[in-house]
Parts: sequence; C-alpha cells; structure tokens
Amino acid sequence: MSSYFILQNEITHHYRLFKAEGRELILRLTAPPPSNTAARYFAEIVDTLFEYTLSDLQPSDMVGISVHDADNQHDSMHIGP
Repeated sequence: MSSYFILQNEITHHYRLFKAEGRELILRLTAPPPSNTAARYFAEIVDTLFEYTLSDLQPSDMVGISVHDADNQHDSMHIGP
C-alpha cells in the first residue's frame, strides 16, 4: 500500500444507530530515510493515510485519525474532527 507504513490489520465496525461504517487501521511506521526529517516524514505519512481513508468514502462521511505509540500507551494524538 505505502512505503511509509506496513498495514498490519484493518477492522470494520458497523454503527446501526448512525447508519455508518468505521474502519480501524493498525499499522507500523517505517523508518524515515536519512535525507528526510522526522517531522516532514510524519507529515507525509499523515497525507498518505488521509488519501487511503478518503479513497472510498461517501460525501457525508467523516474521517479522523488517532495515533498511538505502542511503547508509550499514556500519550496519544488525534487528527480530525
């Protein structure tokens, strides 16, 4: 799918109350190349994730991304609504 990450699992959730479907992607980030800064590389990863998640949505659907570090379970970052 991407050179930025390896998709380890994709889980689909159905929400009958909202007549909606949600996807949870579990992935592992690849190491940035030496010529790239960590911040720029992360921005490129987020861009790629949004491209993937937006590829088959309806116009009324919403997208959000939560980032969790497997080694640091106490902090998280949310991108989206």
